[in-house]
Amino acid sequence: MHKNKVRFSSLRFWLGIGTLLVVIVLLALFLWLSKNNQALPLAVENPRATVALSLGNDQSFLSSIDALTQKYVHFDSIERFTEWVSRDSRRWLLSRWEGVYQDPEEVNGLFDACQELADRDQTGYQLLSYVDRKKTNFLLILRHGYLLGSMRIRWVGPEKARTVPQVESPKIAIIIDDMGMNIPIAKQFVQLSFPLTFSIFPYAPHALEVAKLFRQAGQQIMLHVPMEPHGYPDVDPGPGALLDSMNDQQLLFRFRKELSVIPGIVGINNHMGSKLTENRHIMAMFMNCLHDKPLFFIDSRTIAGTVAFDEAIKAGIPAGQRDVFLDNIKDEQYILAQLRKLIAIAQIKKTAVGIGHPYPETVAALRRVGQLTQESRVTIVPVSQLIEKNMDR
Repeated sequence: MHKNKVRFSSLRFWLGIGTLLVVIVLLALFLWLSKNNQALPLAVENPRATVALSLGNDQSFLSSIDALTQKYVHFDSIERFTEWVSRDSRRWLLSRWEGVYQDPEEVNGLFDACQELADRDQTGYQLLSYVDRKKTNFLLILRHGYLLGSMRIRWVGPEKARTVPQVESPKIAIIIDDMGMNIPIAKQFVQLSFPLTFSIFPYAPHALEVAKLFRQAGQQIMLHVPMEPHGYPDVDPGPGALLDSMNDQQLLFRFRKELSVIPGIVGINNHMGSKLTENRHIMAMFMNCLHDKPLFFIDSRTIAGTVAFDEAIKAGIPAGQRDVFLDNIKDEQYILAQLRKLIAIAQIKKTAVGIGHPYPETVAALRRVGQLTQESRVTIVPVSQLIEKNMDR
């Protein structure tokens, strides 16, 4: 019994010593780590946040790259485009250069100058270049893993030096529907300093007056043809509507009559028509009526199942279709956001069509669209120019 007591006391002693040693080692390790952490800069705790704060300051660097392209590559053969991109909850403008060259020395000089600019800046820009088998030169501009710009310059050879194709900037067209109901709002649109296209109701009370106003201002006018929507008659497209219940003769008589109401129209688009534009027979019949007229057709796309554009193309009618409705919500900031969306689509597709309405909020937003198009190098054109471009493809 005495021996067991001695052994237990000895065990307790050595356990106490071991625990004390562990505590001392852990305390020493803690003090060592604390000392080293004090040497770390505060920014290292969240390097991603540091990067995010600097992204907005890169446009001056990209503008310098843009100036170098103009200096080193001749024939004005490189164009710069921008588009909004997102990553990790960040959003910034990505610059994209596209063009052609004849002399490889020009591109070599350009890329060397870009690299020298990045080396002088010393704020983390990384440039990557590559040439493929077709002698297309690529340049990527990165900073902290974020792609800020890309350049693609295609070789066309010295024999084409005098016929270098110009790189076309993206284009947008804006159609203002529902015109002819209000003269004062029409006058506000006329005061805008860029081309618009106005679509006028055939039986609006001021249709002829606003048509004359727009023609005198050099703006294009279209016919806004009312067509039956789903939900008719509770959803009313207005007087002169083309209805699914009409027979072919009634539809053609009314359609031809409306085409002759407003002089000077260059094209037509549908007002409402979510039901009628799904009817392939009726749409084909209408398009055949346009064969002997110098008119194009714009599908307003009031429903996803529309076949109007398809039938116009089948009939050989110049045609286009709406990409963005600008003012489903009558709010200036919302409309500006929709205009940015329209521009972004044009930067991808090269062309895009937006449709707005005669609202004061739409006028207010359009007064600011010049800055948006200038920043993104997108041109506003009459919608007929986009139709012509589409038909050439």
